[in-house]
Amino acid sequence: MKRPRPETIKFANKFVRIRNQIERKGVRIMRSAIASQYIDFMNKAKNMTPQSWPDIAIHTESIQQAFLKFYPMSSQLAVMQRGHLLSGKDAESDFYDNVFQGRLRDIVTAKAYSEKIKSITGTTKKRIDSTIQDLLDQASTEGWGIDKIQQGLVQSFSNEIKGNVIARARGIAQTEMISASNQAAAMAADSTRLEYRKFWSTSHLENTRDSHQQAEADSIQRGGLKKEELHSNGLLYPGDPNGSAEEVINCRCSELYEIV
Repeated sequence: MKRPRPETIKFANKFVRIRNQIERKGVRIMRSAIASQYIDFMNKAKNMTPQSWPDIAIHTESIQQAFLKFYPMSSQLAVMQRGHLLSGKDAESDFYDNVFQGRLRDIVTAKAYSEKIKSITGTTKKRIDSTIQDLLDQASTEGWGIDKIQQGLVQSFSNEIKGNVIARARGIAQTEMISASNQAAAMAADSTRLEYRKFWSTSHLENTRDSHQQAEADSIQRGGLKKEELHSNGLLYPGDPNGSAEEVINCRCSELYEIV
């Protein structure tokens, strides 16, 4: 059994604080992106009959741009991780910041993230369709005219953006920040070209998954895992995009690294 060193834990606390700051920015970015889908829909709906509204396509561009803006922000964490592993002797932080930003952008353009963008857009489409159906049902029952239906759509979407969109943005940003930050940290560890061991580290929050607690205990019991080894829950690191939704959504865990 080998626990992470005290200096590793100290660094991890700083890492998480900075990660949380970036995550808060990510919530705002993602909220704006999802709201943009609703606003774009309303602009198109103005020139169409209510019966044609379900046929309006929901654009994906704002979500893609949100990911492209949000993910590279984790390069700061990668530079921090690299500096820590090299005992603060990294004289090429600016160079690696650019390298890590580029790699994180590449991740967003990969197929797995294209599917995520489509999934987020699909959820927006379902919620819009449900809102439209409720609105048209009420309009039919109460005999509304076109103008009142249009006003109802604007009001309904306004309520959605102030409520559900905020909650969705927070959930997406939290999940993706864990994935981005841990991928960034893994890139940093690899960039040192030194042999290292990795430890799963839970947030110790009340709702931490049993499988994540087990991954933490297992990594300590084994004195850390080699970089290519999967944790006991089947993930390469917390937030692994190849993991199941049950293992990654709203995860708050981190990966700790130590040079051998």
